[in-house]
Amino acid sequence: MKRIVAFLMMILSVVIIAGCSNETATTNTTHTSIFTDPEIITKAMADLREMPELKGKDLKLFQDVTVSDIDGEGNVIDLDVLKPDTTDKVDHYTYINGKWTGPSPVQLTGDGNMDDNIMPIKSIDFSKVTQIYKIADEKAKAIEQGQVNKSVIYEFDVDAHMYRAHIHIEGAREKYTGIFDANGNLLMMRKD
Repeated sequence: MKRIVAFLMMILSVVIIAGCSNETATTNTTHTSIFTDPEIITKAMADLREMPELKGKDLKLFQDVTVSDIDGEGNVIDLDVLKPDTTDKVDHYTYINGKWTGPSPVQLTGDGNMDDNIMPIKSIDFSKVTQIYKIADEKAKAIEQGQVNKSVIYEFDVDAHMYRAHIHIEGAREKYTGIFDANGNLLMMRKD
C-alpha cells in the first residue's frame, strides 16, 4: 500500500510540475507584432544607429528594405547599408529576435553608379509601418476571406530615386497591392 501511495504522489508531483512548466512556457512566448506596436520598429532603428560601426555616421540604405512578421521567427527587418566612409561597399543587416545581426558583406554586381542606388535612412519613416498595415487590414476586412501578407517591402525606384512601400492583400476571389510613399501615405490600392 505504501508503494501505491508513493507512486501516486510521484505522479501527482510530475503532473503539477509539468503543469507549471507549460504555464511558464506559454507566458514567455507572447509575441507582439511589429505591425501593431510602433515602438518595436522605432527601437530597432535606434538600435541599428547605435551599432559600433554605424554610430554617429550618416547612414545610407542600398536598394530594398523588408519589414516582416514571420510565423515561427517573429519580427524581421532586412536591409543593406552603404558601409560608412566608403563609396562602393555595402553591408547587410538583419533584425531578428529583438536584435541586429551583421554586418555581412554584400556582393555587388553590375556597373551602375552607387549614388543612383542609395538613399539616406531618414528618407523612410519607419514609424509608419503600423499605419500601412492598419490600412491594408481594413481593406482585407472588406473582401471575402481577406488576409494581409505580413511583409512591407520598401522598393527602391532607381529612376525616380525614391522609396515606395508595398503590402499585399489576398482574398478568396481577389488580390490587392497597397502602394504607399516612404512616409506611409496611401498612393493607391491596386487590384492585381
